Amino acid sequence: TVYYMLRQLKSEQGARRNFRVGRRSQLEPFKQQILDLRKASPDFSMQEICDALKLPVSPSALIRKLNDWRRDAE
Repeated sequence: TVYYMLRQLKSEQGARRNFRVGRRSQLEPFKQQILDLRKASPDFSMQEICDALKLPVSPSALIRKLNDWRRDAE
């Protein structure tokens, strides 16, 4: 029911991905470091970023979070 109501609210108000359900990301404390490293070395792979910053997530989780942050910034 909650998901239905949120989807309906988004369609009525034109809201874009403002509602999040679930745990907070483990990457939030590393956000600025990740973004700085991406800017300094855009050719680094996700695995290299995870290894360099000793991140507690997989490379696939990192790319999903980067896409979320990019979407939120738009």
